[in-house]
Amino acid sequence: MTKTEATTALAAFGAIPFSPAAIAVPGAQTGKFLPRVQFLSTGSCKLVSEGKAKVGSYALIDGGNVIDLGKEINVIPLCKLNKAVDIAEGVSHFAPSEDYDRCVAAVEDSGFDSGCMYGPYYLLFLADTEQFVELFLTNTSGRNEESNIDSFLPISAEAAAQHGIEARAPRPATLGSKEVTSKRGKKSYTYNVPLTNECTTTLNVENPPTQEDVISRCNKFVAQADVETESRSR
Repeated sequence: MTKTEATTALAAFGAIPFSPAAIAVPGAQTGKFLPRVQFLSTGSCKLVSEGKAKVGSYALIDGGNVIDLGKEINVIPLCKLNKAVDIAEGVSHFAPSEDYDRCVAAVEDSGFDSGCMYGPYYLLFLADTEQFVELFLTNTSGRNEESNIDSFLPISAEAAAQHGIEARAPRPATLGSKEVTSKRGKKSYTYNVPLTNECTTTLNVENPPTQEDVISRCNKFVAQADVETESRSR
């Protein structure tokens, strides 16, 4: 998604049916980077072993602060990039690029031992704390939910016309969790993202973001890929 696409797609942001009722204290944005949401799928996750959050829950991580959000969160997906990380070099790469493809190939070939990870990288508005957050889905179960989460993203008039679909504003989504048991009896949790007709259509948000703020956040988010493109061209 380019800056222009993000801006155009969000032109109808006011169409989201926010409810006036408050369900959470507005969260303050701190520091240079946005807070991130992480799903804790197994008891071996660091935050679970440290007792900071429960397995099967979503954790809100803002610097050194961790909040256990529970097994279900309400969000508005705003835009997405396809991101890969070369862990050894500590460098992020975005599609389309040769470095992104290299990281994906490494993961597909060697999995966790590859020194890389990849997946869809989302900017969300988290209704439960009324703040913008990032979500990076780097495991197989997370990537399997990509198409479901994408169904809640906004679609610009230009993109809609190009693909023969209807334009739309971003829509509220419920991200949940589901317990699964392996053939050996080991229990873990996986993402569960109900489709539109199965989840909430309204959000109880006392202080919804303005259209201008949302567009600004989206432009900053997608600019990460623009920076990498510029650096590669030099």
